Amino acid sequence: MRLMSETWQQSPRGVAEQLVARGSVYDVGTMERIYDEDQVLLFVEPNGSVRRAGRAETIALFRRWAEEGADPLLTEAEFLHVDEHEDHAVILLRRRMRAEEPSSLYELRLRNHGGVWRVSGETITPWIPDDRS
Repeated sequence: MRLMSETWQQSPRGVAEQLVARGSVYDVGTMERIYDEDQVLLFVEPNGSVRRAGRAETIALFRRWAEEGADPLLTEAEFLHVDEHEDHAVILLRRRMRAEEPSSLYELRLRNHGGVWRVSGETITPWIPDDRS
């Protein structure tokens, strides 16, 4: 069965671009359409510890920021790699959300449900710039 979808939901990159654009302005309605029901974020801290956040926790945080009138996040994102295979995809992107914060490396894991791509997981690690040049 094919689900009704918008054009951006028909490709992994389209979903990632929409996540950056709509997440940056705390558009919780769109985020709920982007994230799978079992979506999980893993934050790898500089000391190596890992913090886990589920879909409900993530949506609640963005909803709170919207209600508080928080400044929009930056939409700065550099796509490093997109790998699509059948009903799974992985996207790597460098992303900076606030001007005063360093960039992070995002690994987005996506699944295709009847023609609609959704984010099933994210791993966020500190971006390590190449200072050797």
